[in-house]
Amino acid sequence: MELKNFEIYKIEKGFKNRLGNPNGDGGYIIIDDIGKYDCLLSCGVSDDISFEEYFLSKHKETICFAFDGTINNLPHQNTEESRKIHFIKKNIEYKQ
Repeated sequence: MELKNFEIYKIEKGFKNRLGNPNGDGGYIIIDDIGKYDCLLSCGVSDDISFEEYFLSKHKETICFAFDGTINNLPHQNTEESRKIHFIKKNIEYKQ
């Protein structure tokens, strides 16, 4: 993948906010306070669902589907938010 595939967007409303694990993978940047999110698709959760849990704690009506074919189950499901994640044991990839 080339760096030209990445683009930083300026936003008119709201602000960018990093959610989830502050160190390494597992934390991601979203545009916060722009309204309601309908669905969260999470591809490649591995052993860290901190982003999904934090996101669902802020956006309680959002549905979350987490995909990862390399694990058998989500790493832990002991919070209210993690129990709302629908896990699908499949990898998501790009095909031409």
